Amino acid sequence: MANGAFGLPEKGADTATELYVKIGEALSWWESSEDVILGLFRQICDGIEPMAVTRFVVANRSTRYSMLKAAMQVYPYRFEEGEIEKITSALNKLEKLSKTRNELVHGHVAGMSMQENGIQVASGNFLMPSFNEGGFHERSFRYHHTTQSIAGFIEELRNWRGQIMDVHGDLLNRTQDRLQGISDGMSFVETARRIARLEIHGDEAVFEMAKVIGYVQKARSQSPSN
Repeated sequence: MANGAFGLPEKGADTATELYVKIGEALSWWESSEDVILGLFRQICDGIEPMAVTRFVVANRSTRYSMLKAAMQVYPYRFEEGEIEKITSALNKLEKLSKTRNELVHGHVAGMSMQENGIQVASGNFLMPSFNEGGFHERSFRYHHTTQSIAGFIEELRNWRGQIMDVHGDLLNRTQDRLQGISDGMSFVETARRIARLEIHGDEAVFEMAKVIGYVQKARSQSPSN
C-alpha cells in the first residue's frame, strides 16, 4: 500500500466501525494470550508455590514473563527437550508485540482526508495517537493503523499464543498420565505439596512419601502394560 502525506497509507478503513471491531478483536486475542500464559504458570507452580500464582496475577506484563521464565528454570524436568526454548522465544515475540498492543489501547480512531498538489494522497479512517499525547499539539502520525495492519498483528499474536498453548497442553497431558491410577487419598503430588507447605515434615514426611511411592510402584507393577 502506498504511503501518502506524513507516511499515512493511501487508503484507510471506509468506516470507523470497521476499525473499532478489529481493535476489539485484537485486544480480545491479547487478553486470551495472557490467560494462556497464566495457565502454564499455574500448571508449573500451583499447589507447590501458591503465593507465586497470586503474585503472578497482579504483576505487570514484563514481571509475569520474567516469573514464567524463572519457573521454567527452577522446574526444567517438567519439560521435554526444546519446549523451554519454544516458550521463551514466544514470550520474547509477545513482548515486542506489546508495543502495538499499547498503541491499540491508547490510540484514537479518526477520519482523515489529505491532498498534495490537488491529488488525494490519504483518505479513510485510521487509528493514530491521541490528540493530547505528551501535551497539546497537532496530531502525531508516528503510528497509524488500518484494518490490514491490525489483522497482521492478530495473526502474529495468535501464532505465538498457539506455541505456548501447544506446550501447555503437552505438559498437562504428561502430568495427567503420571497421575493416572493413583487414588486421591494416596496422591504423590498432594503429599509433595503438603511437604512443600510444611504441613508435614521430618519423619512424618518421609513416612508419608514412602507410603505413596510404595503405592505407585504397586500400581505400576499391576498395570496391564507391564
